[in-house]
Amino acid sequence: MTVLVRAQEPDDAPAVLAFFEGLSTETAYRRFFGPPSRGSLRALSQPDGVRHVAVLAVDDGVIAGVASYHRYGDQADTADLAVVVDDEHQHQGLGTWMVRRLARHAHRHGIARLTATVLADNRPALQFVRAVDAAAPHRSAGTSVDVEFPLGRPGDAAGTTAA
Repeated sequence: MTVLVRAQEPDDAPAVLAFFEGLSTETAYRRFFGPPSRGSLRALSQPDGVRHVAVLAVDDGVIAGVASYHRYGDQADTADLAVVVDDEHQHQGLGTWMVRRLARHAHRHGIARLTATVLADNRPALQFVRAVDAAAPHRSAGTSVDVEFPLGRPGDAAGTTAA
């Protein structure tokens, strides 16, 4: 399998929207914690390249995954990370590659940490968190786990010492 990981471009919005709408029920639930509205999907498919940045995993011209960050309004050095890979491409390392590329971009643009919230029963996502950064601080928040990926230290999510 040869998959290209690249920045999302404005012309990608319709394909990204179709990708989100085509996710399986389980994958959509794990990513959005419930059925997402078409309006929220539309907004997610149109990153501005500054506060909202996204990268795509593209397999033979078809989107296989999307990773993005959204800067917090009151914390310019922190951004919320989100990752989703379609069922066919899960467990093949695409999420890790996308996050590492996105984390390098975030670090170069003044972001010191990425945060994410994962459902506590989403074992594959928690394994993914450990694969991206085994030392990432996390805390349980009932049905979810809040994770922080500090950037700019050896072995961080930006991959400064990892692939």
